[in-house]
Amino acid sequence: MVGDDVTADVEAAINANLQGCLVRTRKYLPRDELKAPNQAFILNSIADLIHLL
Repeated sequence: MVGDDVTADVEAAINANLQGCLVRTRKYLPRDELKAPNQAFILNSIADLIHLL
């Protein structure tokens, strides 16, 4: 799951046993990185997703 909301997107994905990726766009706030689970990837842009595949 790729999203810009650390709770609704990333944490929810990880709780559903999916991989979560936080993207630094729109809803993202710098403090969100502190809330993101350790296994979450953090991307500057959706275009960076290609490097994880």
